[in-house]
Amino acid sequence: MKIFREVSLADSLSVLNALFGFSAVVYAIQDFEKSFTFFYIALITDSLDGWVASKTEKSKIGRELDSLADAISFGLFPAIALFIRDASLFASSSLLLAFSILRLARFN
Repeated sequence: MKIFREVSLADSLSVLNALFGFSAVVYAIQDFEKSFTFFYIALITDSLDGWVASKTEKSKIGRELDSLADAISFGLFPAIALFIRDASLFASSSLLLAFSILRLARFN
């Protein structure tokens, strides 16, 4: 498939960031403490993808892929974790997610 030929190492790390962010969301529901392990791994893969991207040729989809992954790991997961901790903070959780996405869109 053509899409796989276009994916760089940095892009692959962005996908891993998204997958670990998704895992953090799932584990926030099942095992709240363990979810932070996946969150920290997402943080590491996000740092690595930025470093690799700065050292190599940028791909066409890299910036968008990085922002989508960040929206999951650093927008959705914190919002869900906050809500799971205290359901009365639904409005705050929603605002956290909204502002995270807006910030990513603004600086993309």
